Amino acid sequence: MFDELKLGWKMFLKTTPFLMLRLTTYGLVAAGYLVYAGIMLGFIYLFRDSGVAWLIFLGAVGGAWGLFKLVQRYFLYMIKAAHVAVIAELVHTGNIPEGKGQISFGKEKVTKQFVNVNIMFVIDAFVDGICRALNRIVFKVTSFIPIPGIEHVQRILQAIVNFSVGYVDEAILSYSFYKGNDNVWASAKDGVILYAQNGKTILKTSALLAVLSYGVALAFFIVLLPPTYGLAALMPAFKDFFLLGAFITALFLRAVLVEGIVMPTMISAYHNAIKGQVPNPEWDAKLCQVSNKFVEMKNKALNWKQEKAEAQAKAA
Repeated sequence: MFDELKLGWKMFLKTTPFLMLRLTTYGLVAAGYLVYAGIMLGFIYLFRDSGVAWLIFLGAVGGAWGLFKLVQRYFLYMIKAAHVAVIAELVHTGNIPEGKGQISFGKEKVTKQFVNVNIMFVIDAFVDGICRALNRIVFKVTSFIPIPGIEHVQRILQAIVNFSVGYVDEAILSYSFYKGNDNVWASAKDGVILYAQNGKTILKTSALLAVLSYGVALAFFIVLLPPTYGLAALMPAFKDFFLLGAFITALFLRAVLVEGIVMPTMISAYHNAIKGQVPNPEWDAKLCQVSNKFVEMKNKALNWKQEKAEAQAKAA
């Protein structure tokens, strides 16, 4: 684990162009949310004595979530995918081709690998669903262990594992970039099978990284509390806004700094675990039994030529 973290730190330092890009983009998103939150809190304050305040609050939360998912899907995820492509290249070759910047190289890999960006989102959703189904099987087994109170431990572990699935998704995406297979569904399928073959090792790493990631975010928030309450003492009317600002800032620091280290660590751990292996047909059969999405993924891999032609027609 510590070796992977060291490698993740090296990758973090090697990919500083993406650090600056993430710093800028996530900073703009965080600033936008602070402005949005300030406006919504202002409306809630104006209508605080009526039932309208609750409606504004619910609408503000729903609107913020919808806006975030939109920005994440069409902007932030593209940056992350390009970053993953560069990390995959660095893990296997140690450098990127001469004469190319990291950001342009990552963007080129994404657009070349996925003829239609929407396919990448669909594959990510499939991988996420398959990994969650596989992880649930693991916890169903532990539920039969006759130890008092184990169900509470199981729930905590399940929550940690669910948080960690996103890191596994990124590692499997990196496998697609590494293989460079024109059939992206086939690459994703093989990447999932290799994850299943090494699930215990990879899942342990991803769970530890999830705890580390959110633990550091909590630490950031705690560190920000003294100056936040200091400002709140000077301007009591803005106490809620300052607390929300501290929370958003902690998430911003996590997204830029912690994720910048955690992501290459997970990708390195995944590629080290699967090194020299090929997808095992037995695990292919097992995954077909536990996940309908995996079966659908296999079918899409078989019908890739037709789907690719349709995607190119839409993109034209």
